[in-house]
Amino acid sequence: MLPEESINRGSGNNFGTDIENGFRSVRNRSNDYMIDWEIQKHETFTGIRGVNVQDRAVQESMGRIVDRTKEFLGPSDMAIVAMRKLLEEAVGTVMDG
Repeated sequence: MLPEESINRGSGNNFGTDIENGFRSVRNRSNDYMIDWEIQKHETFTGIRGVNVQDRAVQESMGRIVDRTKEFLGPSDMAIVAMRKLLEEAVGTVMDG
């Protein structure tokens, strides 16, 4: 594929190239993120163009509820721990009025 064709089709990594109606990504859950079965067979595990679209596919396919009790957070996840603590405190503040 020529570079121009890649840009026109959207790679999933360039802001604005994969957006329709100014909001929704062209590659989305309803069309299986436009998985290219040939690319999946010969080039990448996912077959989804662009790391950003691959990330979105993984996040959206997780579902709404995740059992965090089975999660192991390591030292590099301290920002997540801190954010969750702030959110819990904020919920407590709202509950207290």
